Amino acid sequence: MANNRNTKNLLVIDWSNIMFRSLFMHKLFGGSASYDRIEDMRSFIHKFAVDVCAIVNMFKPNKVIIATDGKNAWRKDVYADYKSGREKDPNVNWDNIYKCSDDLRGLLKNAGMDIAEVDRAEADDIVALIKETVFEKYPDYNIIVVSADADIRQLIDFNKETSQYCVVYNTTGRGKNSSRRMYVTQEFKDWVESPDECDIFFESFDQAKNYMTELLRMNTIIELFVDDPNEVVLNKILCGDDGDNVPSFYGFYKNGKYVRVTPSKSKKILELSQSNNVSSLCESLKSGKLPGIFEKVCKKTFDDINFNDRMKRQRTLVELNSSLFPKNIRDYKETIDYMLKNGHIGVFSGLKADELFKGTEYEGADKKRALTADVFKDLEKKINAAKKTKTVSSDNNLKVDALF
Repeated sequence: MANNRNTKNLLVIDWSNIMFRSLFMHKLFGGSASYDRIEDMRSFIHKFAVDVCAIVNMFKPNKVIIATDGKNAWRKDVYADYKSGREKDPNVNWDNIYKCSDDLRGLLKNAGMDIAEVDRAEADDIVALIKETVFEKYPDYNIIVVSADADIRQLIDFNKETSQYCVVYNTTGRGKNSSRRMYVTQEFKDWVESPDECDIFFESFDQAKNYMTELLRMNTIIELFVDDPNEVVLNKILCGDDGDNVPSFYGFYKNGKYVRVTPSKSKKILELSQSNNVSSLCESLKSGKLPGIFEKVCKKTFDDINFNDRMKRQRTLVELNSSLFPKNIRDYKETIDYMLKNGHIGVFSGLKADELFKGTEYEGADKKRALTADVFKDLEKKINAAKKTKTVSSDNNLKVDALF
């Protein structure tokens, strides 16, 4: 039956994730920019702003929260090598890059967006706090998270009773002219694709469903992609996460070769333990079954592993659950609650980068100027060639794709 609740749309932006994507695309077409010069900074911040504006204008949310990363991630206290090995390009002036990021964030705050940041928290943590707060206290809000981070997909959700949802939109394509995936649960996809039940008086009109169907109709680049949030976190607990340098649940050497939990082993462990979520996996450990299952699947005796400690470590490193966060981060839910109760409530639409930059040192960093900067040498030819194949919109405002 359709749900006629009066809904609002909350857009949550994983700020660092979008920034590095914009920087990658800027350098891809801009060549060897070091970002020491103001011209380079203007070109980059314009690219960054255009990307953000395009996202906001696509979703036309009622509220926007920008989730940022704090310094010295708290998980390094749990595992010292967490996210180690991520080397930054030594030829880039990172102070200038972060200045552009901070300046743009300030301009977006002035435009009515909320900035969420807390000491030592990662953007993932903040997104989790937002999702928990909304689903606990704000049934009128639906959430669209913008991030290419696979970790965040464990937060996708759909309440069949209220039709409240949390989905994750990945701005990164998978090749030329490719679609952009929106990660959703199977229940969400079934709901969106089911026939409308609206009667002649519109008493059963589902505002949330209409918003999503219109969004998909107007933006054919978006592809719904079903994922299982429980599988996302369970596989990371057992297999680890190479991207964040999180080890697997176990690792040992056999005949000189390092052995670890693989996806196939993870699937077998979950089947034998009858675990389909974190709670059931922990219950299997509590009952004493899990160590034996590991030994059967891995064909090894695990006398050297404290399974309780190992489970705690793995969950803390990969699970986005506020009960596992430090107190100062858990307490930030009160600030998020305040953001949701106050501030801008309307519709963000028609946001333009050049208007954001008026009166700032970046004013004038429009597309035409950026194209003539050294950092964009030969880019105009590339964009014109791309337009002929319809990979770039000719709209001079903010309907842009991966090339600009």
